[in-house]
Amino acid sequence: MNEDDPNPSQPAIDPTAEGARARAEHKPREACPYGADTEERHEWLEGYDGMSTEGSVLVPETKQ
Repeated sequence: MNEDDPNPSQPAIDPTAEGARARAEHKPREACPYGADTEERHEWLEGYDGMSTEGSVLVPETKQ
């Protein structure tokens, strides 16, 4: 644990980005490290699937 972390209860990496990385690395969907019915699990699966839980495609924000 990093003592300089202003919010140590937050994951070190965004779960959505972590899920997307897992898919890119050809890991199985079942590799999600988060417990059932947690916000982190939903976010990880959104990243893995490339879809929000509402069914819309996740599109990265673009700077204008």
